[in-house]
Amino acid sequence: MIERGGERSDRVALRHPVWWAALALLVINDHVLKGADLVPAWLTGKLSDFAGLVVAPVLLSALLGSRGPRRRAFAFAAVGGWFAAANLFAPVAAATSTAAAWVGLSWTLWVDPTDLVALAALPLAWHVASADRALAPRAWGERLALGLGVAACVASPPPDPTWNTAAFLVNRTDEPIEVRVRWVEASVDCDAAEERFAELLPRDVFEAGTTFTVGAHETLPLDRSVVGGSAGDPGPPAGDAGTPSGPVHRGGCDVVILGAEGLPETVVYWSGLTERMIPDLVSDDEDEMAVEGGLDLRRAEDDDARLELDPGPRYRLSPPVDIYDGGAACRDYGSITGFDWSDLPPYVGRRVRLAEVRETVDGCVSVTIEDDGDERRAFVCVPPEDFPFLPNSRVEIWNVENELRIVRDLELDDGSTWRTGELVISRGPARFEEGPFDVSLVRVDAECQGVRMACGGFRVPAAGGLELDDGTRFVHPGDVVERDAADGRRARLRVGRAETMWVTHPACGAGRDVPGPRLEALVVYEEAPR
Repeated sequence: MIERGGERSDRVALRHPVWWAALALLVINDHVLKGADLVPAWLTGKLSDFAGLVVAPVLLSALLGSRGPRRRAFAFAAVGGWFAAANLFAPVAAATSTAAAWVGLSWTLWVDPTDLVALAALPLAWHVASADRALAPRAWGERLALGLGVAACVASPPPDPTWNTAAFLVNRTDEPIEVRVRWVEASVDCDAAEERFAELLPRDVFEAGTTFTVGAHETLPLDRSVVGGSAGDPGPPAGDAGTPSGPVHRGGCDVVILGAEGLPETVVYWSGLTERMIPDLVSDDEDEMAVEGGLDLRRAEDDDARLELDPGPRYRLSPPVDIYDGGAACRDYGSITGFDWSDLPPYVGRRVRLAEVRETVDGCVSVTIEDDGDERRAFVCVPPEDFPFLPNSRVEIWNVENELRIVRDLELDDGSTWRTGELVISRGPARFEEGPFDVSLVRVDAECQGVRMACGGFRVPAAGGLELDDGTRFVHPGDVVERDAADGRRARLRVGRAETMWVTHPACGAGRDVPGPRLEALVVYEEAPR
C-alpha cells in the first residue's frame, strides 16, 4: 500500500510472510509446545523470545501508524529496551507483571540475561518492517493481522503458580515433606544479631509455629507476610514503610526455626535479600534459574532418613542455643528503675501548677498538672528524692522529644529570681549533655556477651562515660555524681538504664521495646539565686 506523499505505511509489513511465520511460531509454541514435553523447556522459552521480537516491534510500528524510519525506530527501541530491562532487572519484570494484572493479563516474567540473545531477531524484524513491497490495498487484511497480532502478544497460557518473596525453601527430595516454621516474635537489631542470632534468640521468643506440606520439588516462601505467619510482617527493609503490624526489625532481616521429621530444629537467619518472583514448582531449567540461591532441603547422602539444609551463601544456620552464658563479667542492673514519663502535651516553657505530688508504689512520682483550669494526671518515673517539687508549686515545663525539663522560679520582692528547683531528664539518646555533665553510653564490660531477659529481649549492659578533665569516669546505672555548674549551683547526675537492646519484645516494657542504644540520665540542681 502506498500512502500519501509516497511514504509507505508500516501496516504493509503485516502481510509479509516472515511476519506471519513468526506469528504462527509464537502461537504454536505458547499454546502447543509449552508444557507438552515435546521439546526442552529452555527451547520453548527461547522460541517465544525470538518469535515475539519479530512480531511485537513490527506490530507496534503498525499501531503507531509509522510511515518512516523515525517512528519505526521509536517502536523498535521501546520493545527492545523493555525486553532487555525485564531480563536484567527484577523490579522491571515485577512491575510489568503487576501492570499486566491491572488489565486482566496473567504474565509471569523471570529475570534471565540469557534471553538477551533473542535481540538478534530485531534486524530481521526491521527488514520486515521496512521492506518496500508494492502490494494492493487490503485494509481488511491489515486489520485482521493487527487483531491477530495483538491477541497473540497478550494471550498466554495460564502461568504456573508463583510466590513473590525474598526468602524461600526448596524441597529437593522426591516426596512431600511436612515442614514446621516458627517465626521470631521479638524485634531484632539485624546488624548486632547477624553473628550471634542463635544465642540472642532462645526457643521461647519464637511463635508456636505453622506446619506446611511442601510437595516434591515445590517451594515454600519464608516471608511471613506471604504465607500468613501469625506474628505479622517482620518489617520492611530499611527505608520502607506501610507493612502489616508485627515485630519491626532494624534492617531487612528475619529469623525462623525450621523443623521436620529427620531434620532437627534449625535456626535460620537471613538479611538483605531482594524480593523476587519464584515458581511454586521447580520443573524445568527456567524454574531452576528462578530459585537459584534458595534454601535447599535435601536427603543426607549417607542416611536417607535424615534431612539436611543447604543454605548456600544467602542464609545462616545454627542449632538453637538453649543454655546461654553471657560471661561472668556481666553486671545486670535489672532492679534499677528506668527514667521515664507518661505522655504529656508538647509543653515548651509553659507555666502550670502541680496540684498534687505523691510517690507511687512502683517508685515513680504521680503529679496532677493544672493548666488553665484543666487537670491532667501524669507520672514521672525518677527516684522520689530526685523530684524537687512540692504540691501547689507553679512550674514551667519543657517536653521536647526525649528530654523533659521542669523548673520552678520564685520571684522575690527586690525583683530578683530564686530558682528553687530544676530537674532535667533524658531518655533514649546515646549521649546526654547538661550543665557540668557530658555523658555518653559506653560498653565497659568487654567480656560480657550480653544478657537474655525473661521478657524475650537481649540486652548488652553499659554505663555512662562521664568526660572529666583527667579522663573518663564510668557511671553505672544507679550511681550518682555531683559537680558545680558554671553558675555556681550544685548539680547531681544520676544514671538510670544504660544498655543496648539487640532483641526486644513489648513485654520488656516502655523504653526497652525498641532495638538500639538507650541511656537514661537525670540532673537535679540545688536552689540558687538567678
